[in-house]
Amino acid sequence: MRRLPVLLVLFALALQTQAQAPRGWRTFDHTRTGLRWYYPREFEIIPVQPTEKLILAKFERPSPYRPRSGKNRSKENFVVFRLPAEPEQQTETVTSADADKPKSYEEIYDRQNAIYDWEKFMGSRFRGHGWDLIKGDIDKSGQLQRLKRGGDYVGYVFVKREEGEIWGVVGFCDEVVTRSFETIFGNIGRTVHLPEGYKAVKEIDESFYEGKDFRDIPFRVKARKAMVKGWKAFDTENFFVVYHTDNEKLVNKIVNDLEAIRPHYEAQFPPIKPIEAVSVVRVCESPAEYRQYGGPPGSAGYWNFVAKELVLFDAKGGTQKRSVADSFVVLYHEAFHQYIYYALDQLSPDYWFNEGMADYFSGAEFYRYSDKLKEIGLNRWRIPGVKKLVDHERFIPLKPLIEAK
Repeated sequence: MRRLPVLLVLFALALQTQAQAPRGWRTFDHTRTGLRWYYPREFEIIPVQPTEKLILAKFERPSPYRPRSGKNRSKENFVVFRLPAEPEQQTETVTSADADKPKSYEEIYDRQNAIYDWEKFMGSRFRGHGWDLIKGDIDKSGQLQRLKRGGDYVGYVFVKREEGEIWGVVGFCDEVVTRSFETIFGNIGRTVHLPEGYKAVKEIDESFYEGKDFRDIPFRVKARKAMVKGWKAFDTENFFVVYHTDNEKLVNKIVNDLEAIRPHYEAQFPPIKPIEAVSVVRVCESPAEYRQYGGPPGSAGYWNFVAKELVLFDAKGGTQKRSVADSFVVLYHEAFHQYIYYALDQLSPDYWFNEGMADYFSGAEFYRYSDKLKEIGLNRWRIPGVKKLVDHERFIPLKPLIEAK
């Protein structure tokens, strides 16, 4: 292991020029931008949220490099980013403060992705971090910065500018292995390039769905193009299910139950007009991968209406004692959020109603290998909390909620 930094130094020049990744490294082709780079094969790819346009891909090492007994260390990870060339300045017009406020969540995300300076990008995506220049020129060979947070060094930033665009690597590692990863992260950044005659690997188009009776084929094609290595997908009438778990029984039941519970949502709350939208349902392999993808802390799943994506994880994929049933408590809850949003023509109802009805449906139970509903029982997660509220008379009666304005 001690020879690794020396070997990587010898790789440095070769990495920048060869058409294929050297031994021990893999090639990554990013379909949306056409950029290619190489990365050490021991790193795994983590998907990026659809609303994120500047970070192209995330990578994480499954276990820390050179772990020491009795000392917990975080896993090394890095992201590759690209900032587009700044558009030409347009004539500014005087507007009021209210006129400058974003008018939708989509506009908020658009503004978050309208960044053309790498330091502003760092301030937006990695707040609280600083950096010290090590060497290089951003406009020539690329610039390497040492990343710090508080009084500790926590990784590196490699930045390079070419034809107005900026791309680079932000990598994190514990201070005990910074010498090794200064070379690794720097070399990854130096390999980022736009190959001549680039063609997307196995380009997917609408012919993939030829002869298949699914609606919104363009959306499904786009979702398939966004998939990363190691993930699989399954199409249903209303959903595109993408998953990274080997638990095929779980995936099959998710696919079945998503469509099985939909008529029960519709029976209680008929849509104001036919729903044409298709949503992605993403099943991460573990709570750790769910958090790495962007799952809110303390949550077990969420529905992102901007990305049209419902995200949850295989409840048995973590270290805590969970059952497969826990995954379905989340699924039925979040799928209701997704349904009611489209049933109301892309509007969300009041929070108390949205969460309350989602929790009601989360107690659903279907017969095994069937789309027949057995019952809608109680959400076992909520029973202890509800009992406490009733015992202490801290609950809010239903009447004030319904009459709230």
